[in-house]
Amino acid sequence: MKHTAIRYLILAGILSASPALAADEGGLPQMDVSTYPSQIFWLFVCFAALYVLMSRLSLPRVHETLERRRSQKNGDLSQAAEWNDQAERIKTEYERSLTRARATAAANISPPSAMSATTLRTSKQNSPTAPASASLPPSRI
Repeated sequence: MKHTAIRYLILAGILSASPALAADEGGLPQMDVSTYPSQIFWLFVCFAALYVLMSRLSLPRVHETLERRRSQKNGDLSQAAEWNDQAERIKTEYERSLTRARATAAANISPPSAMSATTLRTSKQNSPTAPASASLPPSRI
């Protein structure tokens, strides 16, 4: 409502412009009241032509480009989500496998404090397949 009143005031101001502004000799031709109807006619013709060109040619291309970008973005996001889920599954499986390997290694290795140095020495000396250089003197153990 407010904007239409302002438009009417501007139009009334232009229409009631003083004849001094008109194009008598060296004045402003756009302020000549006698040319207003033709100016308004050509304004509507140009506006209609530009509107048709924009709505039929340019805007559909822009809309198509925006839709293509939107679908590309959605496809990329869904692909990234799938890859993220796959990476999470692989990570979880890897951690499970690592935990199992650690448990197996811990079960296979007896703690070194349970075996004394003399037990190690005697087991190496009594071993028939151990080479002579494999046994260490007691001072080095």
